[in-house]
Amino acid sequence: MRVFHGLFGFFSSSSQSADREETLREQTKAVMRHPVFNPQKHPPHVRDALEFVINGGMLTKVRSKRIMKQRFFRVDTVALTLVYTGSTKTRFQSRAGDQSTVYLSKIKEIREGLQSDVFRVVFRNNQNASEISRCFTVLIPGERTLDLIAPDSDSYKLWMSGLLYLIRFLEIADPLTMRYMFVSNLFANADVNSDGVLDLKEILKLLEKMNVAVDHNHAMQICQAAKKFVLKHKKSKTATLQENPNSLTPDEFIAFCNLVERQEEVKPIFKKYDGGTGKLTPKNFGLFLKNEQKMQLLPEDIQEIIETCESCPDLRKKHVLCASGFQSAMRSMWMDIRRVECQYVYQDMNQPLCHYFVNSSHNTYLAQDQLTGRSEVECYVNALRSGIRCIEVDCWDGSNGLPIVYHGFTLTSKISFKDVMLAINKSAFEASEYPVIISVENHCSLSQQKTMAELMRDIFGSKLLTVPLPEGMRILPSPNQLKNKIIIKGKKLSSGTEPDFMGEVSDDDETGDFDDEQVKKGMKRKIKGDRRVIAKELSDCVVICQCCTLKSVRDLEDKSAFKKVKNIPERRALNLIQNHFQKLLFSNTWQMTRIYPAGTRTNSSNFDPLPFWRAGCQLVAMNSQTPDLQMQVNRALFEDNGGVGYVLKPDFMRNENTEYSLEGPYPPEWRKLLIIEVISGFQLPKKPTKMGGILDPFVKIQIFGVPADTQEVRTKTIEDNDLQ
Repeated sequence: MRVFHGLFGFFSSSSQSADREETLREQTKAVMRHPVFNPQKHPPHVRDALEFVINGGMLTKVRSKRIMKQRFFRVDTVALTLVYTGSTKTRFQSRAGDQSTVYLSKIKEIREGLQSDVFRVVFRNNQNASEISRCFTVLIPGERTLDLIAPDSDSYKLWMSGLLYLIRFLEIADPLTMRYMFVSNLFANADVNSDGVLDLKEILKLLEKMNVAVDHNHAMQICQAAKKFVLKHKKSKTATLQENPNSLTPDEFIAFCNLVERQEEVKPIFKKYDGGTGKLTPKNFGLFLKNEQKMQLLPEDIQEIIETCESCPDLRKKHVLCASGFQSAMRSMWMDIRRVECQYVYQDMNQPLCHYFVNSSHNTYLAQDQLTGRSEVECYVNALRSGIRCIEVDCWDGSNGLPIVYHGFTLTSKISFKDVMLAINKSAFEASEYPVIISVENHCSLSQQKTMAELMRDIFGSKLLTVPLPEGMRILPSPNQLKNKIIIKGKKLSSGTEPDFMGEVSDDDETGDFDDEQVKKGMKRKIKGDRRVIAKELSDCVVICQCCTLKSVRDLEDKSAFKKVKNIPERRALNLIQNHFQKLLFSNTWQMTRIYPAGTRTNSSNFDPLPFWRAGCQLVAMNSQTPDLQMQVNRALFEDNGGVGYVLKPDFMRNENTEYSLEGPYPPEWRKLLIIEVISGFQLPKKPTKMGGILDPFVKIQIFGVPADTQEVRTKTIEDNDLQ
């Protein structure tokens, strides 16, 4: 049995035990006194920055060269938000009057300088060093960037220090702090009139948002219980209960949230190991982890879980978990359904490059569809920081002799090739130290190809792989050998050819995949016009990922072409899998294959990557801007091995002598038994189409793999209760 994340129920009117009351008291006290939001508890440099961002100040909010507005920004420590006033549009998470807010937990990062598409355009012809040095960008996934300019260098340093500290703190926050964030956000959003308390009307609306179906009287019971608890345990015995019987202060709201949490689902598991004491010792907790979770953790790891998840200081000193601490542990990263080692690099990284699946992106520059979508430098930053290791750049002649990147002969917007290279250089190895492969689709003239090569050498420097493999080497280098290297995938001049070679420059021939005749004609004209020269300078940047087109099935048997990468469109690849599966699998033991989407996927939809992985194809290029089921499957695979973008293929896919069929039979040692017990869920999101009502949830578990493994099971439906 594998127990994982769950358990947020609603209030039961049954009496609370002494242990339960003690736990509630400690949780409430711990949340109220959390030190991160008390500037006096920090060193002077952090204290000054926190006090500054809490008090706030004016910043220039930049949207374009023409749209720059003065806005007052501050950090709200109750709601855990970055707040700014004066905005007339609702773009972020919530809004009250002319006030817009960005949840601190939603901020992915803070960037200094000109590291956004907006700033790159605004300052393209403006080299005001003083102003540039005061620019910073707040990045919120799913939204446009928040591009800001501080009025002076001192306030810039304080804003950067304060925000970076808070963001970093929340990234490593323990479950108690995460709970504080959740509770604070609930209160701030429910307090519509901003009077610092929640009246019964606001409470009822909040309960509906929390997916708790209760009537007026039951809501009053919850309020009364929370107020009694706070009055009983606060040092200052106020008369809040008598004065406002149907309202909640922030302190009372924390107790309220602790009271609506129900633990019945995990109590049997907890009691199975507590030895009748109501507490879990490290030994008993270790037994639970071993027997139920199939986890073998070191004593220090078990102790870390207890110290992180137990809110009661006295129990932490005794190194034990109460029922509430156990519940917090069940929600922690330690109880993720994945094995703990999957969060780190645990696989052999000394195999040839072709022995790994590589997280790959198609037309990486596109933020939307393939015909009219935006091209953004930011897409490369996001891709690399998400662990993608193979990215694509479509290069075309630009004005003033400078190449550009866009989807040729479409209405997609254009971005600077130089800006793309600068962004790649900065972000390439932030998420992973293993090599980045840049798949260059080159449509440029000779002169601009030389410019491309010069820019890549100047920007990447020693990171760029340009040294040929040692004489006699007949296998690809390993990811470990290529750490922190940038590999260019492109056309390579044959030895002995002229410096400028007449040949086919474009790698991807998507013409046959288009249904629309007008688009098809345009693509044919494009490919016909792409027979241009290849600059030696650009060719010299290509070492081990030399592009080639699969002309016949016989090419799959040419082991001398181990440095070449086969570029195959999805439909032809599916045909190869159907008719020549074993030959394709064999070739992928010593050579790399890149699969790219059909040209008909103009809406940036994704194909199913599984058929290509099953044939051992390494570079299965996905439209990563589209969060469909296929992209979820891709992300699931590459969460393994620490999320570094390289996952070692199974042994039989690395052995050219292995014979295997998708339909089986399979060796007995390949068979595994997976048992999952679904206990409950918590904080389930509402579907947009049913915002006004309670959902009828169920859990569906799907397994993707070879036909024999592909399964889907689901639990029974729980009617009118999407909370527990």
